[in-house]
Amino acid sequence: MQDIIKRLVIAVIMGICIGVLFIGGRSTSAESTDLQSLTKDWAWPVSGNISDHFGTRHGRHKGIDIVAEYGEEVFSVDDGVVNKSYYSSTYGHVVFIKHPNGFETVYAHLSKRLVKEGDKVTQGQLIGNIGNSGISTGAHLHFEIHNGEWNYQKDHAIDPLTVLSEHNLYTMKELNEQKLASHQASVYSPQSQSSINNTADTVKAEVEAVSANYKNEENLKTVIVERNDTLWGIAVKENVSIESIMEWNSLNTTNIQIGQKLVVYAEDEKVYVVQAGDSLNQIAKTVGISVEKLKELNNLKNDLIFPQQVLVISRS
Repeated sequence: MQDIIKRLVIAVIMGICIGVLFIGGRSTSAESTDLQSLTKDWAWPVSGNISDHFGTRHGRHKGIDIVAEYGEEVFSVDDGVVNKSYYSSTYGHVVFIKHPNGFETVYAHLSKRLVKEGDKVTQGQLIGNIGNSGISTGAHLHFEIHNGEWNYQKDHAIDPLTVLSEHNLYTMKELNEQKLASHQASVYSPQSQSSINNTADTVKAEVEAVSANYKNEENLKTVIVERNDTLWGIAVKENVSIESIMEWNSLNTTNIQIGQKLVVYAEDEKVYVVQAGDSLNQIAKTVGISVEKLKELNNLKNDLIFPQQVLVISRS
C-alpha cells in the first residue's frame, strides 16, 4: 500500500513540474510574440556600426552603442511623447521618449537635442544629433529600450536587437521598394503617356528631358546598402557628396536600410575629401572657388566640416 502511495505522489509531483514547464514555456513564447508584434514597425534611430551590445560590462550595459559620424541625425524609432530632454552627467545630452505601446526609448550622448519635454514626435522625426557628451569615449548613440517606464535600476531594459532585427529592416526595405514602384508607376502611367503627341519632335523633346533629369545611363551605378553601411561611408567610397546621393534618390533623411538600392552618378560632379586640419577657406583657395560657392554646392549652413567629409567642388 505504501509503495502505491509513493508512486502516486511521485506521479503527481512530476505532473506539476511538467505543467509548470509547459506554462512557463508558453508564457515566454507569448511574451516574445507580443514584443515583436508591438514593435514590428519600428525603425532604427541612426545608421552606423554597433560597437557594444546589451548586457556587457558585467551586465551593467543596458543598451547598445551605435557608432556614427559626429553630427549624424538621430530619429525617433516610433510615435511618442518626449518624457525627458536634459543634460546628464553620465548620459550627456539625452532624450527619453514614451511610446503608446508602453515602451520607453532612450537616446544618449547626443551633441544636440532638438526636442523638449512634452513634445509629441512621430516615427522618423529628427530628435537630435550624434555626439560625445557625458561619459563617452567617442561619437556614438547609446540606445536603450525599456518595456515599461525607465528607472534608475533599469529593471525593464530589454535588448534593442530583439526589436531592431533583420525583420524590421526587411520591412523598411519593402516599404522603400513600394514607394519607388509607386513613384515609377505615377511617372510612366498610361494617363500621363496619353497626353504625349506621337510626333518625332515630341519624342525627341521627351528624350532630351529624361537625359537632362536622369543623367547619362552609362555613368549610373546602383549601390545596395549592406550591414553597417552609412550614407557618409558610401559617399566617401563612391567619391560623391551625401547631398547628391540624397537628391538622386529623393531621400529626406540620411537614414538608410539594409538591402536598399541607391543610385549614384559616378561622373556627375567633382569632389574633395576633407583632410584633418582642413578649413573651408583653405579648400576654397586650393580648388579655386569662393567659400560662398563651396557652401552653396554642399548646402552648408556654417563653416563646420569634418575629416573624410566629401565636398562637391563642381557639378556638371
